[in-house]
Formats: sequence, C-alpha cells, structure tokens
Amino acid sequence: MSSAPQPDVGSEDPLADAIAARTLANPQFWNFASSIRTRSAGHGFFQYPAMMVPELQGALLDDLQATEPWVRSIYDPFMGSGTVLLESMFRGLEFHGTDINPLAVLLTQVKSSPPPGAEAKAAVESVYVIAKRIREVESHDFLHRDKWFNPKVTHDLSKLRAVISDVTALPMRQFLWICLAETVRRVSNSRMSTFKLHAYDSDTLKSRQPDALQTFHTVGIGNSRRAAAHWRRMSALGAVPNPTLLRASVFDQFGAPRSVDAVMTSPPYGDNHTTVPYGQHSYLPLQWMEVDDIPGTFESRLLQTPASLDTASLGGSRSYRRDLIESLPNEIASTKHIFESLAGSASLEAKAASFIHDYRESLKAVSERLKLGGVSFFTLGERRIKGIELPLVAMTREILEAIGHAHVATVTRQILGKKMAGRNSSGSTMVSEQVLVMRKKP
Repeated sequence: MSSAPQPDVGSEDPLADAIAARTLANPQFWNFASSIRTRSAGHGFFQYPAMMVPELQGALLDDLQATEPWVRSIYDPFMGSGTVLLESMFRGLEFHGTDINPLAVLLTQVKSSPPPGAEAKAAVESVYVIAKRIREVESHDFLHRDKWFNPKVTHDLSKLRAVISDVTALPMRQFLWICLAETVRRVSNSRMSTFKLHAYDSDTLKSRQPDALQTFHTVGIGNSRRAAAHWRRMSALGAVPNPTLLRASVFDQFGAPRSVDAVMTSPPYGDNHTTVPYGQHSYLPLQWMEVDDIPGTFESRLLQTPASLDTASLGGSRSYRRDLIESLPNEIASTKHIFESLAGSASLEAKAASFIHDYRESLKAVSERLKLGGVSFFTLGERRIKGIELPLVAMTREILEAIGHAHVATVTRQILGKKMAGRNSSGSTMVSEQVLVMRKKP
C-alpha cells in the first residue's frame, strides 16, 4: 500500500501544525478506509449520494477546537445528508445548514433530533403490523410510477404511506418517512449500483421480487437502533445544540447565517446531471412522501421530472453564455485548459461556464458569512466533463485567494471505490478527494 501524501500546509498557523501532525504520526490517517461501511448513529439513516466520511470531518473539527477553542458556530451551505451537522452537534457546536434538496432538509431534521430508540422501534413495528393487515388501499400514483415499481411493490408502498400518514406526531412521521425513503431506494426498479435513475435490465426485473413491507421493517429497526445510539452520544453533552436547518440556496439571503466562526462543506462536484445527481437520487423517495411533512416550503416544480432538482441546483443551467465562456478563463487561470479542451462544443462549454460561474458566486456568498479570521474546510473531488478534468481544488483555492483568503492546508484522502454517478461518464469512480483548508484574512 502506498503512503498517503504529506499535507500541503501553510506556515505559522497552529491549525496547519495540528493537521500536519496527524499525517506525520500516521501517513494513512486521513484515508479512513473502513469508515464508509460502518456509519454509526444517524449517519446511516439513509444512503445519500457522495456522503462525507464522519470521522474525517470530526477529526478536523477536533483540531479546530483544540487550536481555536473560541469557535462556536459551523455553517454548511450544501449540507446534503448532514454529516457535518451531526459531527458539529456531537461536539456541542452551533450549526447552520442549508440545501436546495427537500429530502436533504428532511433527512437532516430527523438526524438532528430523532425519536428515542424505543419509541422509534415501537412505531416501526406498529406501521409494519398495520400495513400487513391492510387488504385494500388507494394506490398512490405519480408520473412514470409503473416504470420504477412493480405492482406488488406499489401496493405495499401505498399501504405504508397510508399508515405513516395517520401517525399523529410530526417528528415520528418524519422519522418514518426517512425509513420509507431508504425502503423505496432498495425496492425500486432503479439499479442501486448508481445514484442516477437507471432501470435494471428486463431479465433482472423478472427475477427480482423485492418485499417492500419486510424491507421497511428491516430498515426501520436498524434506524431505531441508530436513533438510540444518537441519544447515547448526545447524553454526554448535557445541553443539546439546536441547529438551524433550512431548504434554501446558497444564494438565498434569508437562508444564510449572519456571521459564523467556520465553514465546513462539500460543494457539488461539477455538472449535477452527470456527476452526483442528488436530485435524481431523491426523486423516487420524495414521490412517496406527504410533502406537507417536509420542513420549509415545497415547490412542486422540483418534482416535475427526475432532472428538475438537479437543473435548479448549482451549475444546473444549460443556458449558453458567450460572455462567460470568454471571460472566465482570463479571470480564473486554473480553468483555461477546460475551455481550450471544450472549444467547439457549445453545449459542453455552456456546462462548464454555468458551473464555474455559479460556483465562484457561491464561494463569494459563503465568504460573506464567515467572520474575519474564520476557517473554511472544503471537501473536494476532482471530476470530469466529458473526460476533461475540472480542477476543483485549484479553482477553489484561486477563487478564495482572490477574495481575501489564505491557504492553511490541503489534505488528500485516498478512496477505495467511492460511488459517484455510476456509468454516466469516464472517470466515474473517484480515487482521491482533498480537503482544502482556508482562512479569511483579518
């Protein structure tokens, strides 16, 4: 096994020294090779795309607290599955998180305050028993439902949906919706080997006989144990932090905190349609939920098609902007080779320009919310657009340095088979990701 690369660190910064000390003591420290398969507590409620490694983010927060004990608040503008949320809460830190994906907001709401384990287990058992007894139920319908679910699965999911809808307490319903979301993921006709919606081949569909009721029971009991583990860990804190979780874009002023001590996040890796299709992955689970139980306002347009949510996300626009295609390579030097390589393909140039422009503007928006002297941690993966590498780490550093941030450290983590979007483009499997640590100059 090859040694992990030494972290690229700044000078005369205690945080940089603490990060470097980790690697010097154990060159493989940042890899956390076995952690992906052992997500503890609420980290395992639902299989969300491209989840960060909790232990890695936790170690960075530990280093931050050890060297800057005055840090109290963390902001994640792309909170996704809530990895940073939980690791912040476990350390008694205030947390403010936003995401445009309704499923992400519901998931983080449940993770932040799941029902007690025993109550969760009892609710799961009750839903399971009642659903098994039901013979007739109004079949829940939505566009292209029959493509993604066989008739028996549709019938059983409709029963589960009806029973969950009758649960009185909203927090318990929300927990049960997340259990149903993971059930939907496992019993649909979409292959689990990719986060995109790709149906199994006809022979596989004929041989598959998923049991939605039993799957829900298995998922629910497992999530009940995770809820119990969450509260065991939180009990050591005494006062439980009350996080702010909002369905909002990074550009929504009402959704952003005024001033935070640190930013910790993992922005989208390039073109959402072909890299990490969070929207596609969330489309089917969201179809089975009562949308009124999802925190925040719900926009029906986000579920018009499987691609609607990704189109609304960072860099999702396909509009052609000649001004951006001409100006961005001169303004962000690290992007020049992208536009040179894509020259002549209007659609690919537009993809690159849309993402890079949106990404730069998002970094500016995030920076405005960070206190002077505050630290930001960006977990990044180098991705591709039609085989052309998008230099996300270099691009992020260049943009942040241009708006008054200094480099603290860059840590590289080797990845063994981290799943991204599946078979949608070359370079679909990442082999490494980096955490870029920057500090906003006083």
